[in-house]
Amino acid sequence: MSKPHKDTFTRLILPALDACRAYSRKLTRCPDDADELWAITAERCWRYRETFDASGNARAWVAAIMRRQAIDMAQPKRAQITSAYDPEWIDNSRRWAEEPSAEEQIDEDRRADDLHAAIDDLPPLWRDATEKVLAGWSHDEIAESQGTGKATIGVRVFRSRNLIRERLAA
Repeated sequence: MSKPHKDTFTRLILPALDACRAYSRKLTRCPDDADELWAITAERCWRYRETFDASGNARAWVAAIMRRQAIDMAQPKRAQITSAYDPEWIDNSRRWAEEPSAEEQIDEDRRADDLHAAIDDLPPLWRDATEKVLAGWSHDEIAESQGTGKATIGVRVFRSRNLIRERLAA
């Protein structure tokens, strides 16, 4: 480590870290998590101190590192996925799967029919956009197919969902 990096860290980054303590509390809304976030951020700032441009804004640099770390901390841990080829998993899944009763099946069929009827009652462009969203199309793809903007598609889908909710609630 060269001396200028250590001086830069002491002179610019440490005061910015101290200034970001309140920001860590705002991001986490929990004092313990805020302390952990601040400590991880301090460690990362030290590790990447060579990438900091001394002519730049130290507080913004530290805040960006802290924000990314807060996002990482907030995301749920990925669940361990059991292989579908595991015979034990297959046997257990067969035991867990229960056939719905006749009443449950009739109720489920009725709800599906109500949903399809609500979608069929939508205005044509809204119905088309909603059906394509349900089929997995992106808003960009739908906008291109309808010759309109992405924001318009978002509004159509939003309003369609609201109309469907109203219809199903009635």
